[in-house]
Amino acid sequence: MPASTPSLLHRLLASPTLYHALRHGLLGGLPFKEWVTLYGLDDPNQRVADLGCGPADILRYVPTAHQPAAYLGIDFDVDYLARAEALATRLKLNATFVNIDLTKLSTDSATQQQLTGLLERERIDRVLLLGVIHHLDDASARSTLDLIFSVPSVKTVVTQDVAVVPGHGVNNFLAARDRGQFVRTELQYQELLASTRWPGRRVTWTRPGFRVAKYIHFTLTRDVL
Repeated sequence: MPASTPSLLHRLLASPTLYHALRHGLLGGLPFKEWVTLYGLDDPNQRVADLGCGPADILRYVPTAHQPAAYLGIDFDVDYLARAEALATRLKLNATFVNIDLTKLSTDSATQQQLTGLLERERIDRVLLLGVIHHLDDASARSTLDLIFSVPSVKTVVTQDVAVVPGHGVNNFLAARDRGQFVRTELQYQELLASTRWPGRRVTWTRPGFRVAKYIHFTLTRDVL
């Protein structure tokens, strides 16, 4: 059977720029200021790596006077990385951008070594996986998180994902139309993360301006929270 043609909505959402604009407009504004703090992007003591950073639009909301000590953006799309680098330059942010195909991370040893070497060299202590886990099956998500754990300098991982939430019809309607193929319930995310090497985890929920959707975040640490 031939593959089905992607819907117009999915083709539009494939563009990070349009995806950002649509989410921001249709949901009444995303809580970027709250996210910046949650992700440590306003903490001068943090050296942050953003895996799958795309054009790094969230950097627009980082206070000029409270930037992280370092920001490492990693993505496979060179055009998005160029846009992210131009943005970081305008913001005078201490930033580095590297082209890595993260889709190979769970299976390719060379990619794994490239990433861990980069995290070690940049002395990264916080890794962001924003909108990543719900695109990965359990085995790939587990291997990615365990690989990050193997880098001693990394003390914290923060995730952001959409989730299926019982009794929240609009949220679940939107979640069902997300491009990610592995959108989970909170319990399913919890069970997945409990199977990784990270012993500490804390869940945080955030909402956009219209409060019709919910985003689930996990803060993973080397110590039990």
